[in-house]
Amino acid sequence: MRWIVLLAVISSACGEKERLEDGGMASKIRSHRDHHIDGEALVGSRKEADAMGSLSTEESKKRLVAVARRIDEDKDGKISKAELSAWIVKAIRAVDEEEAEERMREVDINGDSMVSWDEYVKDAFPHDNPNELDADDKKLLAEDKKYFDAADLDKDGLLNMDEFSAFLTPENYGHMHAVLVELTSAEKDEDRDGAISLKEYMGEMHDSPHSEWYKVEAEKFARDHDVNGDGILTGEEITRWLIPNVEETAESETNHIFERADADKDGYLSYEEVSNQYELFVESEATRFGQHLDDIRHEEL
Repeated sequence: MRWIVLLAVISSACGEKERLEDGGMASKIRSHRDHHIDGEALVGSRKEADAMGSLSTEESKKRLVAVARRIDEDKDGKISKAELSAWIVKAIRAVDEEEAEERMREVDINGDSMVSWDEYVKDAFPHDNPNELDADDKKLLAEDKKYFDAADLDKDGLLNMDEFSAFLTPENYGHMHAVLVELTSAEKDEDRDGAISLKEYMGEMHDSPHSEWYKVEAEKFARDHDVNGDGILTGEEITRWLIPNVEETAESETNHIFERADADKDGYLSYEEVSNQYELFVESEATRFGQHLDDIRHEEL
């Protein structure tokens, strides 16, 4: 999940030309994740979040309270901001690990627990001859190769589990940051001036200045990303935009959840408050509650 992924170009990634059925996986998930985050963040598993659809509201609420008990590390019957934030950090990383393991099983054709470049290309473009791709797909594949080579630390032409995880989520690995910033900046910097303007940040959505989405993202650009207030992103501003800090993301999502769920404003979430805000928690990617619910043993309910 290229944050980017997390991540994040995120919001403007909707304007990128990407193939949904097949095509460069790395390029597809390069749009970094902008947490507010959906149902995966409190649970730590996409599979468990998907299973939520088969549960009744009553059953889901019971399981949600069971997850809340897990988050409540000191077992005092309520969840502090520190407890929720720490849980979100672990949940985000757990989902990344789960996705990497799933993709490894899909891409590793010969079953040697390694991914070669040929295996990746066959998985990314199963219906195409790599030599006959159109210009856009060739560009995506060339970008993917740069990510692949950067992830291949031992330069043996194969990605083990850790290296493959770096390939999929470069924002989580320091040695991947340079290529991530290089390629994403080049794609967004249309006028090649070394900076990202608000128009470039917005992408195709820049043509909808009266939409609520535009207003939210423009405010985020000015408040969170344009640190020096000069109207453009350069240098470290671009890096911070493309590579969100997981702890900061967790803190932001925690504050968002508390604003909505802490009904008595005592600075804690009771299990009842969690249950009452069922939809908020299940839909939060940061909390990943939705994914944990199916993992709750019957005796915990």
